[in-house]
This record gives sequence, structure tokens and C-alpha cells, in this order.
Amino acid sequence: MTSIVWSAVVALAYVAAAEVGFSLAFATKQVTAVWPPTGIALAALLLRGPKVWPGIFLGAFVSNALADEPLVTAALIAVGNTAAPLLGAWLLRRSAGLDPRLETMKT
Repeated sequence: MTSIVWSAVVALAYVAAAEVGFSLAFATKQVTAVWPPTGIALAALLLRGPKVWPGIFLGAFVSNALADEPLVTAALIAVGNTAAPLLGAWLLRRSAGLDPRLETMKT
């Protein structure tokens, strides 16, 4: 599959996971202690590489826009929700030498 298709898959998965995360909120809809989309974003970046970042941004933007955030606010939140897993994936690969193929795992 192309990176555009993978980005679309990531965006859809992100929005679906965001709905789960928003359902776990207890104070306001946008503030939740559990945010499953971050795990999806990190996994996508580790497995498919940084070329899927547009899907993460799009998923974060759409999920926050659907949560009644103003579009500028949704875009700014999406920037943060994209930057954090990008940094996390980079740190895992660079510092920890993580190989997502799991071929180097020791039993």
C-alpha cells in the first residue's frame, strides 16, 4: 500500500480510538486520562515510518473538530498530537535502538 493509503488508515484508526478516549473523559469531553490514539500513532510510526505523519495529523484534527473545538484550536492540538509520537518514535529508534520487526528480540 502507498503512504497515502496508510495515512488514511492511520487517520481512521486515530479517529475511532479518539472516540473511545473521549468516552472515558469524566470532567470535560476533551480532557481524558487515557488517550488510545497516541498508542496507535506511535505504533504506526514505528511500523510504517514517519511518512504516515499526515494521517496522524488528520486524525487528530478531525477528532478534535468533531469534539466541538474551534478549527484553529483543533489544528493546534493536532500539531501537538502529531509531534509527540514523532518524537517518541525517533527517541525509541535512536536511543533504545528499537527494531519494530521484533527479529532481534531475545527470549
